[in-house]
Amino acid sequence: MKLYSAQLFAQDLRQFPKIWQLVLWACNLLVAIFVSWLTPKLSLSVQQFLSRVFELNSLTEIVLLNDYLSVYMLVYWLIFFALLPILVIPAEEGYLSLFLSKPLTRRQYLFSRLLPVLFSSLILSLLFILSCAGIIQILNGQADFVIQNYLASTAICLSLGLFMALLVQRLFLWLKDSYNAVLAGFFCLLLPVLPSSLLMYRPDLFEHFPALKLYVVFPANLIWLNHEVISLAYWLVPILLMLSIALIWQTASILEHRDTP
Repeated sequence: MKLYSAQLFAQDLRQFPKIWQLVLWACNLLVAIFVSWLTPKLSLSVQQFLSRVFELNSLTEIVLLNDYLSVYMLVYWLIFFALLPILVIPAEEGYLSLFLSKPLTRRQYLFSRLLPVLFSSLILSLLFILSCAGIIQILNGQADFVIQNYLASTAICLSLGLFMALLVQRLFLWLKDSYNAVLAGFFCLLLPVLPSSLLMYRPDLFEHFPALKLYVVFPANLIWLNHEVISLAYWLVPILLMLSIALIWQTASILEHRDTP
């Protein structure tokens, strides 16, 4: 049984990265390059609007705002779309029970299919983070770019995207069609960035809660915290990673003890 599980893991791992993952990665990188190139060429009124709404002090910070959001969304979608063929699509097309039958336990099936997804998605996301750092330094300069703050902020974005994607996987246990799965995916994706939308359209809601704004308006708060983001990353990233592991374990346990898939 363990040998079969290892074979399934190795088989799935050899299939990554898939073409659609590379296309998604390349599109995000092209957007990052375009934003870095375009931002200094924006009209003064647009620059002032973005700086005023998100309390940014330089053009580099505007670029960083986009890059942080891109890191979060990239790792989220890389994992999300790779998770659909594990539970949702087989359940929708009626052959999930074949995957969950012996000689593989349901827990082993989930781990064998999930770990290659996480490995390939995290590798691609790390390459994206390093690429964006180089793009910023080439196109926008190093004056307002602090590599320690950047690495801490992107680590938070990466771990948050991982956690939210695995939270959706937890919901997949009750979703039997791709349409509802994608709806749930968009909902979970937008949850962390909703406060940013509120800040843009209703900044008055945060006037009496400045401390709350500092910690919930993602990803702009990573820029506002400046060097304090490093301290935040020291405790927030391990917490998000432990919660992600807990979600994987809980999902596997629920799947293991369900009467029907």
